[in-house]
Amino acid sequence: MSENVRRLIVAAALLLPPAFAACSKSAEAPKAAAVVVRTYLGNSQVGLVGWAVNVRPAVKVTDSVGNALAGASVSFAITGGGGSGTGLSATTDANGMAQVGSWVLGPSAGLNTMAATVTAAGLGTSQQTFADTGVAAQYTIQIQYYGNYKPTAAESAAFKAAATRWQQMVYRHVGTPQNVTDTANSCGAGEPAVNQTITDLLIFASFDSIDGPGKTLAESSPCFARLSGSSGAGLTVMGIMKFDTADVRTLITNGQLNAVVLHEMGHVLGFGTLWSLSAPFPTVSCLQLPSNPPGTLRDTYFSCQGGSANAAAQFDSVGGTSYTGSGQAYGSPLHIPPVENCANSPYTYPTCGQGTVNGHWRTTVFGNELMVGFLPSSPALSKVTVASLQDLGYTVNYAADSYTHTFTAPPAAGGARVFLGDDIHHGPLYAVDPSGRITLVRKRQ
Repeated sequence: MSENVRRLIVAAALLLPPAFAACSKSAEAPKAAAVVVRTYLGNSQVGLVGWAVNVRPAVKVTDSVGNALAGASVSFAITGGGGSGTGLSATTDANGMAQVGSWVLGPSAGLNTMAATVTAAGLGTSQQTFADTGVAAQYTIQIQYYGNYKPTAAESAAFKAAATRWQQMVYRHVGTPQNVTDTANSCGAGEPAVNQTITDLLIFASFDSIDGPGKTLAESSPCFARLSGSSGAGLTVMGIMKFDTADVRTLITNGQLNAVVLHEMGHVLGFGTLWSLSAPFPTVSCLQLPSNPPGTLRDTYFSCQGGSANAAAQFDSVGGTSYTGSGQAYGSPLHIPPVENCANSPYTYPTCGQGTVNGHWRTTVFGNELMVGFLPSSPALSKVTVASLQDLGYTVNYAADSYTHTFTAPPAAGGARVFLGDDIHHGPLYAVDPSGRITLVRKRQ
């Protein structure tokens, strides 16, 4: 080899990239040079001022190449809006996730912000901001008493407290104000004529004789609902609540009137009464496998076809993952809210019958939840109930009572209970359009 050729070969070798110059050396893995934090849950929410947002903000923390970082320190801080929080210091789990304990929005409507700052050893610091909006309560429940009986201060106070409580959970207008003009007795005997604009919901309430002491305590249901094509379609415009004067004194003496009024008002909003709708309303199919005691008893459950699964998610959040009693559910076959089917002693037909079946949570599973058909001594209104109204189309705030439960199928219901009787009013259901035109959809049952 000539000296000139040798020099050309050496020069070429010096110009080769390292992988060619030392081909036996494997390529190095990319280095995770920095920590990365991303919003995962709870960003861009709308919530009720002064209350906790429904979804607690959560972040997912990774390195710069996407590997989840466990054990990273996350500090949440309120940066705007004047709210407050709990559980502001957290550590990421095995999936790189960390979630704040709670975030209560400030007292005034407007933007609220929270910053999540993450520090990981050797990878530095990163920050992400959550921006949620607080809005003022808007939903309005109007109570109009009718009949010869004038409610006492305690009775009126129970209705006012129930309306206030539901307005904390259903808090935004469902549509535009509705003009309703109709003759008397449309919803039930003695119900007055109506000729007024209803902002959200009007309830006609009365105290009268139903069936004597210890039987049906009250009756309630929607009477007018919004027509398809209008805002808030399928949701109640006007409803009726009737309490038996033979039972009210006992309820007051036992400190149970407020709970029963709250329960019955839930039915007017649509709990157990608007779970199945069709034209001229939007199609609503939330009641699955309905039962018909004493004949056909099925594993009845609540699951709205079409994607709304808020009640199922909240059922899991309060302990529903332990429930294995249902084998035929839409979406999650085991962990779904069971509905009363009158299949378990002592809650069987005829004690558990029409008005109880298919319209309440299952007593033997839900225990002390408010919306079971046999009211417990210390009822709690759960996020599951609130979320079921969300599945119907209401904008809700999960401002529910403290309620967690070990759900089994079926446990002993236990404890003293108030027999509510056939508490769903079997009156007609009308559709009303934005201009006030009324269509009879379902005759008195």
